[in-house]
Amino acid sequence: MSHTSVLLKRQEWAQPFLILLSATLAYFLPYAGLFLVFAILGPAHYLTQMNWMHDRDYFIRDQKAKFIYMGLTVAGLSLYLFMGFMPFIYALCAFTGLLMAAFFLSHRIQQRYVILPVLSLATTYLFFAKLPALVLPALILLPIVHVGIFTLIFLMQGVRKNRGPAAKTAVMTWLFCFFLLVFFPPVSHMTWSTGLATNHHFFDGTARFLSTLGGSRMSHDRAWSLAYGLLTFFYTYHYLNWFSKTELLQWNRIKRRRLYLIIAIYFTAVGIYAYNYKIGYEILFMLSVLHIIAEFPLDFIAILGLFSRRDAVAA
Repeated sequence: MSHTSVLLKRQEWAQPFLILLSATLAYFLPYAGLFLVFAILGPAHYLTQMNWMHDRDYFIRDQKAKFIYMGLTVAGLSLYLFMGFMPFIYALCAFTGLLMAAFFLSHRIQQRYVILPVLSLATTYLFFAKLPALVLPALILLPIVHVGIFTLIFLMQGVRKNRGPAAKTAVMTWLFCFFLLVFFPPVSHMTWSTGLATNHHFFDGTARFLSTLGGSRMSHDRAWSLAYGLLTFFYTYHYLNWFSKTELLQWNRIKRRRLYLIIAIYFTAVGIYAYNYKIGYEILFMLSVLHIIAEFPLDFIAILGLFSRRDAVAA
């Protein structure tokens, strides 16, 4: 057995332990743990995954389609950033990106480059003009879908691809930890350190939705601990899953010039978070959303891969 295959197997078997580690952090630090991993691991994840997806053309085969998709995404997020963090613009951009990805993945758009952006924007406008009540739920569910549901989907892809015991154990461990956190949430009061006291609202919308999983009989503190425990679990394992799969994904093969830039941006980001978490969150917000939207084509491929015979990329 080659050194590469041995390392790959070790990384596969590391997944159940990383899932348990993430759940343990969620139990002991359901609140502060989320802010720590978001600030320390988050920027490194965004930067390295964007570099990895760029080298793979963002999983969009057609080059012109790729430029249209990424161009509209960056332009829309820039508009959102400079218009004072307007939720409507953010939701507009997110849904536009999702719709564009659906069109581009059909790979049959050679004669429709001009009409597709117009059609996408028009459909997006009608969606939000007629169904404005769905804007807030979309904002709340986006991080849950990205770091929770799609992480599980990619684990299931591993089962479908190699059917090995490590992949099956990882899926079962993830589900076990999820239900454990739901039915036996951390026993913790909502207490914040001075540095985080004014910033917990960044995740409160999503946490409020997750807190309903505890049912009406659960106390307010316990429901809130459940919500933040799940978020800490989701985000921590989402990041650790990415960083631990060097052999499968080869994300660590970064060109030297980009590597220096990534390192510089990363330490700058962490430094800003340490200085003022609110400023760091606002500055890095666009990058985090950009990497989510850029991953939409891969997410579509992953979903389709669960129901097809062809192998999709596992993350």
